[in-house]
Amino acid sequence: MSPKVSVIIPVYNVEPYLRECLDSVIGQTLKDIEIICVDDGSADGSPAILEEYRQRDPRITVLTQENRGQSAARNRGMDVARGEYLYFIDSDDYVDPDLLEKTTALADEMKLDILVSGLECFAEQEEKDRDFFFDDDLLTMRAPRVFSGVEYIKWSNDQDVYPDLASAQLWRRGLLTDHGLRFEEGIIYEDGLFAFEAFMAAKRVYQIEDCFYHYRRWRSSTTLKKPTHRNVESYYACTRKILSYAFRESNTPEEKDAIFRAYDQNATYTCELYLALTNEEKKKVFIADELDSQLLRQIILNNSVSDRQFIFLRRLTWFPRNFRRGFRCLRAHGLRYTLRRVWQYMTGRQYNGA
Repeated sequence: MSPKVSVIIPVYNVEPYLRECLDSVIGQTLKDIEIICVDDGSADGSPAILEEYRQRDPRITVLTQENRGQSAARNRGMDVARGEYLYFIDSDDYVDPDLLEKTTALADEMKLDILVSGLECFAEQEEKDRDFFFDDDLLTMRAPRVFSGVEYIKWSNDQDVYPDLASAQLWRRGLLTDHGLRFEEGIIYEDGLFAFEAFMAAKRVYQIEDCFYHYRRWRSSTTLKKPTHRNVESYYACTRKILSYAFRESNTPEEKDAIFRAYDQNATYTCELYLALTNEEKKKVFIADELDSQLLRQIILNNSVSDRQFIFLRRLTWFPRNFRRGFRCLRAHGLRYTLRRVWQYMTGRQYNGA
């Protein structure tokens, strides 16, 4: 009999955090799960930890491969998954014990293709980055109704809560297999492209505000590394793939709107990444196809402002952006939690109060 959920965990050199991740998964109140760990060529103690846990829990399967990246590891896990639903967890993160029980119950009740939930970002004390304020939580809000995936892209974009991560969402496996959806290999930021393609195919999507997923920010993670030319090239590849959807003759007006919303968001971020590069890294940006290269230059030209203007505008809009996020935080988590976030930001220290 197939399990209710297949949890897919790509693993690469995360020895300090892997036990916490695995403990949070094997401790789920929903027991009818399989746990597929894909070791992507780790060179630290991660393989030994995986073997230890595999011997402890028969629900754990460990696959190994040469280092090919997170996308390839996730795809490998999807190839062998048998669950009705899929859930992706990064091996340096952890989840609440009732995550899968609550989300699958709601997905069954509402007959969902995708259930979106929030996630809480955190960092080790030495990794605290004062650039993050309410951005430390990727906050969501409860959707007013079940949307089609196309409707959901528009609604979430309007609410500034569009999720571009594969983690923290529950995916119906049949949706992904029926449409042949896979993670693009060889690029960074593959999550956003995967999510877009899944939403475009989905018939029933719902979003809740609960933050079951705890997302670790650390210096060697993609979210905190200084961007390089490869970041720009990879994000452009996602932007170009999204744009290709616009040329389908069967597109409805609603689908066209969703496509261009997603395209505009990705094009803007591609430009922001480019502006964040050093001059030396900017010279390394290379797109082999001449037409694509011209399109990237046009994206940068259309979206760019000078570095000085960019910094000025970010500072100018700091208060309204964080006021809006703070209001969402207050509505989702209450006054006590919101004040704790403000205190953490202002002092740069973890809050140790009750």
